[in-house]
Amino acid sequence: MKKKIKLISIILIILICFSTISYAVYKVLMIENEDLTFILNVSKTTGGGSTPTVQMANAPELADGMIPIKWDNTNNVWVKTSILNTNNSWYDYNNKQWANAALVAEDYRTVEDETTIPMSSIYAMFVWIPRYVYKIPTPYYHTALTETDLQADTTNPNFIEIHFSDGTNDLWDENIVVLNNMSINVNASNNWMTCPAFTFGTTELTGFWMAKFKASEQNGNIYVKQSETMKYNVSVDNAFIACRNMEANTIYGWDTASVLNSDATFSTDNNHLDSHLTKNSEWAATCFLANSQYGVNKTAVYNTVGTFTTHITGESANSTTVYTTNVVRSTTGNAYGVYDMASTVWDSVAGFIYKTGSIGNSTTLAINALDKYKDIYKVPQGVSYTLNVGNQASVYGLFEYINGAAIWESSSTGVDGTTGWFLGRYNIGSGSNLLITRGGSTGGFSSIFSFGYSNGNANSSRGYRPVIVANSEL
Repeated sequence: MKKKIKLISIILIILICFSTISYAVYKVLMIENEDLTFILNVSKTTGGGSTPTVQMANAPELADGMIPIKWDNTNNVWVKTSILNTNNSWYDYNNKQWANAALVAEDYRTVEDETTIPMSSIYAMFVWIPRYVYKIPTPYYHTALTETDLQADTTNPNFIEIHFSDGTNDLWDENIVVLNNMSINVNASNNWMTCPAFTFGTTELTGFWMAKFKASEQNGNIYVKQSETMKYNVSVDNAFIACRNMEANTIYGWDTASVLNSDATFSTDNNHLDSHLTKNSEWAATCFLANSQYGVNKTAVYNTVGTFTTHITGESANSTTVYTTNVVRSTTGNAYGVYDMASTVWDSVAGFIYKTGSIGNSTTLAINALDKYKDIYKVPQGVSYTLNVGNQASVYGLFEYINGAAIWESSSTGVDGTTGWFLGRYNIGSGSNLLITRGGSTGGFSSIFSFGYSNGNANSSRGYRPVIVANSEL
């Protein structure tokens, strides 16, 4: 079963009211699903100021096998909901309700709306991260700030400002000036910047699906759901391969790809989607959205260090607890966000510091993969900077010239200390430890912005999660 998504943007009307110019852009998304055709109308509005008051995020693009789901607070269950998003039943980013979707067993792929989806029939849950541009108020950029510091500042109402894009158009609002993330002479300190996570090779994305929890594995299959034992003690290469091979797995409901090549492509791949290990830029994009007006904003995503010894996703074996008491561990402060991003178990991400020769151990496929599957950080063209990969301070200094990585932006120094946002652990790698890890702690409080390092080998303090991209150009 294929879903073909055609996007047509039509400017319908310009309204003049009380000397404020507002306009609405209606996107017509025609979703062909066998004999059904749905028309979705999504509007974007803004006032005349530099910061929009009301925005609509890009509509999610579902992969085959995925169904839209919402949390039923009354019965504490997930139910299928309308792809039409009637009355914001599926998502409403203005109210911190991020779009959730699930890969489910075949019997539940065509059920009626409001049907309860039992957890036993859910394989993997994902959260939609819609395309946006962002800026960071100058007092917050490249600093070490606590939750108390941020909440005491009333000058800047939002920790990170987010402005949703119109499809892949980042420049739709004439009231703001957007700079490309590749600009080497500017940064996100009070400048609107594009986000590198939304460029996938040569394909511009309207968004991507972030795994809702760290991955677990059963019988060779990846599962992403609460109250499961996460897959940890896995090498970066094995995590990378596991995520790519989701495309070749028949249980998820999409047309399967086959024969994984040395560059991480498949010899046969016609499913218009991509599964891969979370890239550092995708992690950063999720964090920025979390600590914006559309997420927990100036509140830290909570983690109880010392209680995460069982490696249980959602930090509870009780599913109801995950979506009630443990919503403080969600990027939205409710059931609709991403979990496990601040924990004592780090996430291995596809982000590497460049050096000549081998970057780390157990990373052959990850390193040889096409660039779209990884973030390789090196001195940008036009920058006069001597990188010494054997020196932590030198490696950290590289990120002053790199936008959208949430490394330089989120910390005052990256050399083994609680020297960043929410006083998490900030410790960049060097030498043979040039692979980036995110969101963990080696003792003390963990922040979703925390960064660490690895040499690629398996370690009991590291897990991983996949990202799904659905796009007709893939």
